[in-house]
Amino acid sequence: MKLYRKLLGEDFERLGESLREFHESPQRVSGELDVTHSTQLIPRIFVMLMGLPKAGTALVTTLDVSGDGEYETWTRQIGEVRLRTHQRERGGRLVEAAGPINFVFDVEEESGALVFHHYRSEFLGIPLPKRIAPVIEARAEGLDRGWRITVDIQCPRYGTICRYDGVVGWE
Repeated sequence: MKLYRKLLGEDFERLGESLREFHESPQRVSGELDVTHSTQLIPRIFVMLMGLPKAGTALVTTLDVSGDGEYETWTRQIGEVRLRTHQRERGGRLVEAAGPINFVFDVEEESGALVFHHYRSEFLGIPLPKRIAPVIEARAEGLDRGWRITVDIQCPRYGTICRYDGVVGWE
């Protein structure tokens, strides 16, 4: 069973058609994202430490997903920055590993959109204190040939670290 079908169960069928199609048979998509960063010093340090994309408008973006359905590798190229993460299911939640850091999400369908609600962040499998841990919230809303993505990365103590949004899909 494919990863997102397993995570969403019957709700998978309520996703927008383009989201269902992509998660049933992942492939390469491309588009453009606008990336913004906080101007504060500490959040800017987080951007560097996490290897997040540089701020910019209409950054050329590609997304390649590969895997066997139980375990997926997501390779994102946003502008000049390449981000590679690994996704799997654990206890009914999505775990996205970025190096030694895991981001754990509750994944839901909301009005046809795919929504990621941050559950916790872990370092080497150990939960990080919520007051200092990065928090990621994301939403993908299906369009005819792709989807609009919004990702907001925050730290409760310092606010927004990085935000990106835009459209990706098939040409």
